[in-house]
Amino acid sequence: MEDRPSWLDRVLAHPVTLLIAVVNVGMFIVVESNGTSTDKTTLLYFGALERSRIWDGQIWRLATAMILHIGWGHLAVNTFFMWGWCVPAERTLGSWRFALAFVLSGIGASAVSMLFHDVVSAGSSGAGFGVIGIILVLFYVRTGNLAAWWAHP
Repeated sequence: MEDRPSWLDRVLAHPVTLLIAVVNVGMFIVVESNGTSTDKTTLLYFGALERSRIWDGQIWRLATAMILHIGWGHLAVNTFFMWGWCVPAERTLGSWRFALAFVLSGIGASAVSMLFHDVVSAGSSGAGFGVIGIILVLFYVRTGNLAAWWAHP
C-alpha cells in the first residue's frame, strides 16, 4: 500500500492558497468584531472599493477590497470555490508566480469594477476569475485546443 499524503500535507503543499484563505477569514473576523461586514461604513473603513475614494487617491483600495467579504455567505462561497481553482494553479505555476497572478488579477478586477460600477464593493471573486482564466490558458497550452480541454478528464 502506497503512502498517500495526509489532508494536512496536501493543504500545506499550497502555502499561498492557504494564506489567502486564512487572510480572508481573519479579516472577516476583524471586520465582524468591529461592526458588520454588511454595513457600507464598516466596509469602507476597512478598505472596500468605492469609485470616489479611488479617484481621491486611495489607490490601495484596489488591493484591500479583495480581502474583504460582504456577509458569511460571500466569504464561504468565495473560499470554497477559490480553493478548488487556486490549488491547481499554485501547483502548476509555483507559489510565487501564483501569488503574483492572484494579486494582479484581483487588482485588475477591482480597477475594472470601479470603472463600470459606482457602488461599494468587496471580495476576491475578481482574483478568482483571474485564476480561472489562468487555468484555462494553461490547459489550452497543454492540450493545444479548446475541444481537447473540454474533453480533459
